[in-house]
Amino acid sequence: MRLIVYTGKGGVGKTSCAAATALACSRSGLRTLVVSTDPAHSLGDSLQIALGPEPLLIEGNLQALEIDALHETKKQWKSFSSWLNRYFHTGTETIESDELVLIPGLEEILALLKIRTFYKSGEYDVIIVDAAPTGETLSLLSLPDLLSWYLEKTLPNERRIARLVRPVSKPIGLVLPDEEFFDNLESFIAELDELRRILSNRETSSVRLVMNPEKMVVQEARRSYTYLSLYDFPVDAVIVNRIFPSDAGSGYFSRWAEIQAQHLASIEAGFAGLPILRAPLFETEVLGLEMLSRLGAELFRSQAPGKVLYAGRGLSIEKEENGKMLRIPLPFAEKSDITLDQKGNELFVGVGAYRRNVSLPRSLQYMKAAKAVFEDHELLVHFEQKEEVK
Repeated sequence: MRLIVYTGKGGVGKTSCAAATALACSRSGLRTLVVSTDPAHSLGDSLQIALGPEPLLIEGNLQALEIDALHETKKQWKSFSSWLNRYFHTGTETIESDELVLIPGLEEILALLKIRTFYKSGEYDVIIVDAAPTGETLSLLSLPDLLSWYLEKTLPNERRIARLVRPVSKPIGLVLPDEEFFDNLESFIAELDELRRILSNRETSSVRLVMNPEKMVVQEARRSYTYLSLYDFPVDAVIVNRIFPSDAGSGYFSRWAEIQAQHLASIEAGFAGLPILRAPLFETEVLGLEMLSRLGAELFRSQAPGKVLYAGRGLSIEKEENGKMLRIPLPFAEKSDITLDQKGNELFVGVGAYRRNVSLPRSLQYMKAAKAVFEDHELLVHFEQKEEVK
């Protein structure tokens, strides 16, 4: 089973690349589903087929859909409403499905749970996700980690308080969440944790960054690579789209061709080690199956579009003479952007505006972070045994 997420700055052609990859996978014999999680859906426009919120057969082994938050809310309404309405009970009023979609973050949660459902169904060999532009995608991918951490921290206390107060709450008309509500939340946490493991599994899942050879786009792709690495999401390729062909780089466009050549050299140097897939600026728009097939042929040539193109190295622990070292790759990060803090059994690592809490494995829980070094685009945290309190 393969899960491939396509993202990039808005307008770089990530939807076309995702659709082209899905088409190439399906025509190679793989049962393929391409899913759009971008609220501003354009997957149907790319395929030139009207899509809905349920899988639609495009051809042969290829199916596609555009996730709709309201549709998913109504579909899952019975499971959500029973405990949300008890939790947010306000007398005779209840939360309706149309109102539920206004809850911040719920749209992203529903998209994640939908992808998890397809992944576990066993109906597909590969799932291609046409995600939102990079900022929203980072929020989407980091949500399981952040939400699971928050719920795991607060849920036990909430449950304990509810058990203590519940016997005296009914006589005064105070409605508290019941045990079924907390059971549902625990199940929800388990689902999010499972999805996080799926997304960070380097043998089955990967992110592909799409960019154009333009300065602002390349800079955003670099930042995205840093933040994806922070959350340990594997990037297995970068795609440089809309490169001027040699016969188009003359006359009026000669300066543009020179600029693109400079950025291509920068991309090759900066993303060295990662496969760099290239696609030209075609003579016409990439719309419909014929043009998507051409795009896929340019991108992958003799490579299998669905395989893991680069595994790389994620977060790892290594033994040292006096302790252990936690290695966190952070490509393109600057030392001045990194913050680090340990609280109990958790390590908090920040890069710019993003922060990740790393739950330390058992082998590090009885050790303290003694020193941290940032070198060769990696954060190296050295742990030593804690001194015994006498």
